[in-house]
Amino acid sequence: MHTVLHRVGRNRPQVVKLKLLSCVVAAVFVACRSSVEPAGGGIPVISLVLLGGDSIQMGTITLSARPDSAIPDVAAPADESQLALEIVDAGGNRFPLVAGPEPGQFTAAFTALAGERYELSGSAYGRSVSASTVVPATFDIVAPAADTIRLSDGIPTIATLRVPYRFNVVGADGFALFQLAPDGSLQSSGRLREAEGEMVLSRSPGIRPLILVAYDPGAAACQVALRPAGNITGALGCFGSALKRDRFVDAP
Repeated sequence: MHTVLHRVGRNRPQVVKLKLLSCVVAAVFVACRSSVEPAGGGIPVISLVLLGGDSIQMGTITLSARPDSAIPDVAAPADESQLALEIVDAGGNRFPLVAGPEPGQFTAAFTALAGERYELSGSAYGRSVSASTVVPATFDIVAPAADTIRLSDGIPTIATLRVPYRFNVVGADGFALFQLAPDGSLQSSGRLREAEGEMVLSRSPGIRPLILVAYDPGAAACQVALRPAGNITGALGCFGSALKRDRFVDAP
């Protein structure tokens, strides 16, 4: 997994593109109940979460190696020549999904807007594919209020920091946190099912980026739910959307 970083302020890394989302969706989405019948050659598996405010949307499309099962335990990157997929906004503007720099990675060049509806349409390996999502309209972090979370904000243990949180959201149905190492690699992650509760962060030296994510109901059903469920007709997987907020953790 790769995350694009840039430097702001006091040379601290700020995450500007969360490719981790599409990677984690593909990892946890193992038994997706979608409207598709197995056929020879495998089943398309689409994992695409639109990120509100990002100008490049990124996801993965693979082909299940087990056409007799809805569990894609082994998957191969999709062949672009077998895909004709696009994302359509509420105004009818169409944005094609094109192959990205890595096998199985696909991108669409447009900025997803908070509160807006988007549809996935087209075909994959001869199957008609469709799904829809509405990007969450609001995601405000009420607590902890500061950009940097410190030991005084929670209850420290030897290895963790338990921090009370509270979100103000509209259109979101599940949440997650991704704590990164200074080099941008994933250090830890966690699912948050409610807009208020307690999150558990890892303690380590240095200032670490923290990404908090609010998912729409479709993405939450496969990212946060105990039993992942799909929402794509014609393929396995998830087409959803999210808003993300960046914070930092200073908890040596």
